[in-house]
Amino acid sequence: MARPARYHGRRAPLVALALVMAFGLAAGLAFEQTELRGVTVSPPAEPPAQSAPAPTPQGAPTGFRAAFEAGITHLRQGNPHGAVQAFETARRANPHAPEVYANLGFAYLELGQPAAARAAFETAGAIAPGQVNAYFGLAEALDALGDGEGAMGAMRTYLHLAPGDDPFRRRAMSALWEWESRRDTALAAASGATEPAPTPAETPSAPAGPTAADTPSEAGPTAAETPSEAGDTLFDAPLQTLDGDPASLAAYRGKFLILNVWAAWCGPCRAELPSLDRLNQALDPELFAVAGVSIDRQRVFTREFLADLGVGFPNYWDGEGRLTKEILAANVLPLTVIIDPQGEIVLGYEGARDWNEPGLVAALGDLAQGDGPLAERIAKLQEELQ
Repeated sequence: MARPARYHGRRAPLVALALVMAFGLAAGLAFEQTELRGVTVSPPAEPPAQSAPAPTPQGAPTGFRAAFEAGITHLRQGNPHGAVQAFETARRANPHAPEVYANLGFAYLELGQPAAARAAFETAGAIAPGQVNAYFGLAEALDALGDGEGAMGAMRTYLHLAPGDDPFRRRAMSALWEWESRRDTALAAASGATEPAPTPAETPSAPAGPTAADTPSEAGPTAAETPSEAGDTLFDAPLQTLDGDPASLAAYRGKFLILNVWAAWCGPCRAELPSLDRLNQALDPELFAVAGVSIDRQRVFTREFLADLGVGFPNYWDGEGRLTKEILAANVLPLTVIIDPQGEIVLGYEGARDWNEPGLVAALGDLAQGDGPLAERIAKLQEELQ
């Protein structure tokens, strides 16, 4: 999309400023090999938009502020058409305000017009290379246009420039990890790799149904007909703490262990973690433990994500895949397995769910302390997981 008409006569300054922005994007690409400090959770309900306009420049028409604020209101109310009209009015009143172009870009994204959004974000960055949210929006626009590498570079630049308490760092890191995972999967497919990456459930609100390992075509959790013989192998598989120290699951012998395999780039996994944390608080710690195992590529990212999310149950990192790939064969994420005190897997569940439902918590308690044969207690737990 061509630049706004008011800028057709200012090509030379814009070229120079665009070079500055291009340098910033190039710097973002260089950050790929560094450990960025960021977190991921579910995206916010509204696009990044400044809550108030910048001070009106001296001599700008008085309608600028009213038009800009009207645009912000339309964005928050989910009316991108109205937002575009308002921001265009503000742009005509003050064509040198980068925040107008940044928020105009978000409005175009909401309308499904990534090319127009890209032009708006590029203009914002050309006017003010420090307009941080323009890099965020530019990344989303480039991704929508199919430019994955450009999108990752722009988002890394945003993460580098954004302050540590910027709430949109979460969404940015989530997007970056998902894009990197998509790229890596495509590269693996192109190289003929035989071992596909785990597949996340499609959406947190409609998780994949629980699946039996021995009957994958049928929905529902399945207890093993005979307990898994993982035993000591499962407990002794080498893991790492999120600080990098050697670890294993050996400390959980003697308890029922609810073990969750997840990754920060997996949206359903992120949505599920808080309910597992609440489950951990609801269960008797003398009888149960809840633990997570991350298969993310970078351990430090996982640690920072969990710290920001406030998840308190223990989590580990399986960088070698000894547990998650070789023993549990986790091909779908999230995967949750329930392991008895002897280390035998008695139940598995693929997909995200609310683990803190009262009926499920009661069934887990009955599994550990209830009367009757273990098989009947497992069957009752299966019913709660349906």
